[in-house]
Amino acid sequence: MVEPKLAVYIRQKIRSERMRLGYSQEYMASRLGMSGQRQYARHESGNAKLTIDLLEAMLNVLELPVSMLLEGLDKQEPGRFGEVGAVLRDRIRHLENEVEYLRGKLDQRMGRY
Repeated sequence: MVEPKLAVYIRQKIRSERMRLGYSQEYMASRLGMSGQRQYARHESGNAKLTIDLLEAMLNVLELPVSMLLEGLDKQEPGRFGEVGAVLRDRIRHLENEVEYLRGKLDQRMGRY
């Protein structure tokens, strides 16, 4: 389970990015296939569980990489999330490199260089 302070930080990042883009909660709810603004607001405010799948869907609507959630994490509580953030950043970099490698292999098979 995600630590409460980390979950709050993630929700704040999602909210600030949504607002930066000028997206309403109603728009997000619609794009995520939710019944309405209230359902979305419950997830963003912490009154409903924010699952990994929902978080991924939110990031897709906002067109943001998962790594965006780690930006500034160390500044929240130095030392507390720093190690976790470093591990996650390394894992994300590894996965991004793997995706690029696999795209290259796919392009080769499809005849696109």
